[in-house]
Amino acid sequence: MAGRAEKTLAEGLAAMGMDFPEVPLYIKNNLSPRFQIREYQEEAFQYSIYYIEHMAGGRQIHLLYHMATGSGKTYIMAGMILYYYKHGYRNFLFFVDQKPIVEKTKENFINKTFGKYLFPEKIVMDGKTVEMKTVENFQDCDKEAVNIKFTTVQQLHEDLNRVRENSTTIQDYEARKTVFIADEAHHLNAGTKKSKEEKKTEESWENSVDRIFKANKENVMLEFTATCDLKNENIYEKYRDKIIYDYPLLKYREEGYTKEFLNLQSAFGPLERTIQAMLLSQYRLKLFELHGRRVKPVILLKSRTVAESREFFQMFADYMADSFGPEDIEKIRRNAAGIVKRMFEFFKEREISDQDLAAELRQAFSAEHLIFIDSRDKNLSEKQKKVNDLENPYNPYRMIFTVDMLSEGWDVLNLFDIVRLYDTRQRGTNISKTTIQEAQLIGRGVRYCPFKLEESQDAFKRKYDEEPENEMRVCETLYYHSRQDSSYIQELHQELKEIGFEPEKDAKFAAGVKEKFKNNDPHKKGRVFENKQIKVNLSSSAKDFSEAEERVIKVSEYAAGHYPVVYKALRQYPVFRFNRLSGYYPHLTGIKEFITSEKYAGQFRLHIVTDGPPTNLDYYEAFLYFFGELAEKIQNS
Repeated sequence: MAGRAEKTLAEGLAAMGMDFPEVPLYIKNNLSPRFQIREYQEEAFQYSIYYIEHMAGGRQIHLLYHMATGSGKTYIMAGMILYYYKHGYRNFLFFVDQKPIVEKTKENFINKTFGKYLFPEKIVMDGKTVEMKTVENFQDCDKEAVNIKFTTVQQLHEDLNRVRENSTTIQDYEARKTVFIADEAHHLNAGTKKSKEEKKTEESWENSVDRIFKANKENVMLEFTATCDLKNENIYEKYRDKIIYDYPLLKYREEGYTKEFLNLQSAFGPLERTIQAMLLSQYRLKLFELHGRRVKPVILLKSRTVAESREFFQMFADYMADSFGPEDIEKIRRNAAGIVKRMFEFFKEREISDQDLAAELRQAFSAEHLIFIDSRDKNLSEKQKKVNDLENPYNPYRMIFTVDMLSEGWDVLNLFDIVRLYDTRQRGTNISKTTIQEAQLIGRGVRYCPFKLEESQDAFKRKYDEEPENEMRVCETLYYHSRQDSSYIQELHQELKEIGFEPEKDAKFAAGVKEKFKNNDPHKKGRVFENKQIKVNLSSSAKDFSEAEERVIKVSEYAAGHYPVVYKALRQYPVFRFNRLSGYYPHLTGIKEFITSEKYAGQFRLHIVTDGPPTNLDYYEAFLYFFGELAEKIQNS
């Protein structure tokens, strides 16, 4: 918004530089003591109340809270419900784009046994106990309670345009003043982005919401989103005088309320990346236990398609039950660097053998501790509740398999590892849709997992930014496990900048060249040489190549004598399952033919460089890299 002359409402309030009145005790005392009110949340309440009571001037209240994912928008909703109840409102309509978010928020507001219930056991206002109730309509609601109708914006639109039993009508909102609470409100702006012609021909959800809001001048609209497209001039103009609080993700991160983020790249295939994440997860578990904290770290495995996710889920469960062992841990150790190396030093200091560690991981990540999420699942609602309660020590799950079911409305704090199970990128655009989804998922995953080891520490903020060597630093960092791919990583970080999680570090400037230099020979006749990066297959364990050995092997010839090594590398990539591979090659008769035949993978040669005679593991890693490249080419062909 730099360069725009008109300030937003929030910017205008901030520029006033005044001490706003304290947040009323009837709000503070009736929010759950489990959640400590943060400075910016207190400021959001202060801005809201001051504007409503001193600046609105009789205008209908319509406000937007543009706040980062994880910053506590639902907490602000709860406080504003208390504020409006105090001021005579009894009817509240909560609506959002996705049904799972409806169910999650209902738990936040209504279920007293839920770990994230936002109110105390008893809400007391003016000496009276206030109940939170769900209703289907406002016709027979309790005049002493907070009555909340939870719905989706689609269902709301349908109810207004097709009257049915128990549905709300336009007359309900004309006759009874109502507070509208719109979560993920960027979905309401579809109509705003459209042309005048499209607006005339389509009765959009946005128009339906606008119609019922304006049905009664005492109705109130409170919108909440982390991703309002304020770069769009139409949307900016619509919300400029409604943005009551603006707390972007970058500021949220800089003030220490998020985990840090690190991309852990490797030449590993999907299974090895997952095993590395499991080891780090167990490392964190032990660190938390060492300091007397009961935190269960969880891992999310992201696939490109539901079919791939289901396939990997089954393969992984079978592998953990039948094949996983100390040799899998040894593979990770051989390539250990940075935090992974430190992790292995921790295990060694505590005399935890690979055998013991493998036994722990087999149990911790056995089938009963894995959960697969699919939008078509008959038990989706129940599964959504389970993945929204992962912080509960009694929740059994340590690993989630998904595609994009958790892109919005997911507020789990104990996610520390995201594993990207695929190695391909979509072509044809500067930044692919997949990469954008990944950046958004990372934005949700960096929510800070609160803990403190000393009384003086703030449980909700990072503590070790100035102590990078502190062992607990890993417990406030989200690791994103992906394959080494410089182009993809550049895309990912560009998109993280777009969503506001990473700052723009590049500065543009102009440098003049003196006329004296322009006239000399080097400038007139000089040549510029450019290095070209050439990709080679190197053993990542190699440290000194003074005695390097180079070998060129043909896939078909090597596979003839070492088929199990080649096959194990190939099976890390779901595209090489026969049922999928035969879709690309209709005449293929089996996986062995694909590996050994000159028509298929057998025709290729691998150039391998190692710091000594290559071992089976060196060959395995070379084939792992080769099949990763081949998988990308096949899927993008």
